[in-house]
Amino acid sequence: MITLGFDIPKKPPKSRLEDLIPTSLASTPVLYEREYKLFKVNSQTGEVEAMKIRQENI
Repeated sequence: MITLGFDIPKKPPKSRLEDLIPTSLASTPVLYEREYKLFKVNSQTGEVEAMKIRQENI
């Protein structure tokens, strides 16, 4: 089994205050969502037999 993990940028929900402030002045933090992909690989052929996606919030 091989596990790959990576972060996907996720925008936070927009607040009412951000509607009044120009985008260049608003400092919105970037949130990330961690995603894992699990691969089952055939040891003889090296081919992927199955893939499962598991998500976890940071």
